[in-house]
Amino acid sequence: TRWDQGSPVNCVAYSPNGSGFVVCMDDGGLIFYTPTSSEAAWESYEHEYGVKKLAFSANGALLASASHDQTVRLWNPQDGSQLKVIEIGETITSLAFSTTSPGEDQPGFLAAGLDNGKIVVWQIERGAGMKALATLQAHDAAVTALLFARDNSLLASGSADGLIRIWNMADGTMNTEIPANGSEVTGLTLAPDD
Repeated sequence: TRWDQGSPVNCVAYSPNGSGFVVCMDDGGLIFYTPTSSEAAWESYEHEYGVKKLAFSANGALLASASHDQTVRLWNPQDGSQLKVIEIGETITSLAFSTTSPGEDQPGFLAAGLDNGKIVVWQIERGAGMKALATLQAHDAAVTALLFARDNSLLASGSADGLIRIWNMADGTMNTEIPANGSEVTGLTLAPDD
């Protein structure tokens, strides 16, 4: 594979359904491996520049990738087919799927945080159908982390501006603001269910 030829690895994401993991490369490549083989199941080099962010849908049926080519791309992780290209026109600094998957009782969502402090949110339908829901002017600096609540009612964003903000998905209004002691927020995670 091209990975063995020295292109730097930018990120790795493991599928929630256990089917394998994706490696994103600085040369624009995505390489999918199954847990039982050291050979790539598929490779794609559709991105023009380095891939920086990956996110799987909750059921592992969709993969989203974000690149310095200022696109978000949706993939079928089973065979590596590209399903959709979304031209953003800004640098994407974070990416997150909702905790439910398209086709379940409620729709799925995909959010992209941008270098200019905005968040773009799409509703994901069955397959890879999408509709833009909102663009939030969320922060004064790059949105570096995104996380949906388990029931998808809220979206948390962290930023280089040192703030965590919680957004209502129903109307896009800010629910809460939490200072992060002036430090850049680099990640968000949910506490385990009790």
